[in-house]
Amino acid sequence: MPLLKEYYRYIPQRNCERSYCKKLHCVYIQKRIINDREFVLLYDVNRSKNPDFPYWNYERFELDELTNAECNAEFRFYKNDIYKLADARQLPDEFVAYNGLIV
Repeated sequence: MPLLKEYYRYIPQRNCERSYCKKLHCVYIQKRIINDREFVLLYDVNRSKNPDFPYWNYERFELDELTNAECNAEFRFYKNDIYKLADARQLPDEFVAYNGLIV
């Protein structure tokens, strides 16, 4: 696709974050590097499929605070079964996500 080849010529790195790419699209259209049609196409290509959830607005998740009925409704397992499943899968109590978040 020739449009994308031209587009990537202006991107400093191909694995840029979506928010950075969106800002870059706006700069490119302001400087007339790309036209309106290319902007719309590229904006759609780089649109996030997942909504942004501000995790800092939510309380910390505590499994112990949920009832058996809530666990069954949310996870389709009873609370004791979740602990048994974690033991069977040998899941650690904490782990570090790819972005450095300790879970």
